[in-house]
Amino acid sequence: MEKRLVVLESEYNPAHYEVLCELTEMEKSLIGIKADVTVENVDDFIVCEECGIDFVYMCKKHPFLLAEDNMVSLPNYEEVEPTPEIAAQLGSTVAELTCPDYCVIKESKILNAGLGVFANIGLPTGICFGPYKGEISENKKMANKSGYAWEIRPRPGEQTRFIDGADPNKSNWLRYINGASVGESQNLHAFQYRGQVFYEVFRPIEKGEELLGKFLFFIFST
Repeated sequence: MEKRLVVLESEYNPAHYEVLCELTEMEKSLIGIKADVTVENVDDFIVCEECGIDFVYMCKKHPFLLAEDNMVSLPNYEEVEPTPEIAAQLGSTVAELTCPDYCVIKESKILNAGLGVFANIGLPTGICFGPYKGEISENKKMANKSGYAWEIRPRPGEQTRFIDGADPNKSNWLRYINGASVGESQNLHAFQYRGQVFYEVFRPIEKGEELLGKFLFFIFST
């Protein structure tokens, strides 16, 4: 597997391919290696939802395809990560600018949910978005108020922390993905890997369909 690719449907180019993310030699060497999971290292492995097996990196039979955040093209054609300064110049936010071209942020179909994310093309099973970005905090009360915070499961002896995407200039486009409500069809699930949160497409998403997970944006311990 040289690169992770996804076919993008297009009116003008029906066979268009886009590189989602290149695999490093280390990543390629870890594909298909089963993990020996313990309480201490559970955060270092990924469960294949199809096989029900823990892998050091990913399942060889059901690999995930990591889709990176969008970059911004400068006048000199240089591709850079969006910053609050660049976003202000463009009349946008960092979170909005990181949304990939094959998705669009607009009003959610869920009542009173605000903005949501919709597919501009058909998205196949296995595409992985992330990591979810935001401010790192250990303040549970503030994270609870946010509504955009993920609790990161700590390793034994470590302090619980939160990734809070409330500020759109300190987060990315994943903050706009809503949880599936009653009657809505879930197509994403979230998982934690090495202290970060990712969303994976677990069933094909049709063009025009809203990306929805069956999760809360805050997961707190009691």
